[in-house]
Amino acid sequence: MKIKFSRKAGVISIIVAVAVFAVGGIILDRVHENRFTVEKLPDGVENPEAETAQRPDTKPESETEPEIETEPDGRININTADAAALATLDGIGESTAQRIVEFRQKNGEFMTVEELMRVNGIGEKKFDAIKDKICVK
Repeated sequence: MKIKFSRKAGVISIIVAVAVFAVGGIILDRVHENRFTVEKLPDGVENPEAETAQRPDTKPESETEPEIETEPDGRININTADAAALATLDGIGESTAQRIVEFRQKNGEFMTVEELMRVNGIGEKKFDAIKDKICVK
């Protein structure tokens, strides 16, 4: 047996199907509502529905920058800094930062900041750009 719907009946059946899926989704959400977390909203937020999941003034945890250990004067100690900290220096990318760490592991601590130029990829120009931002201790 074949059932043929008129155009209007076809549209109505699609609307009903969407409504059934939507109601099913709401019921499914209610079944799993114990998975929701409650978070205290910052002072001054009156309509939490208007807030996005991520407030514009904050970054998701996965995007937050790691805390970089610096000396009291703000310089980075090239003898103790990890590759992530070294990569924050101007002109030092991830691969160069990793080469600095590997050089230090192989040859021991740097005695002077100028010794950094012994690392492949760091010449005078790059060194001059970062020399005031680094130190050895």
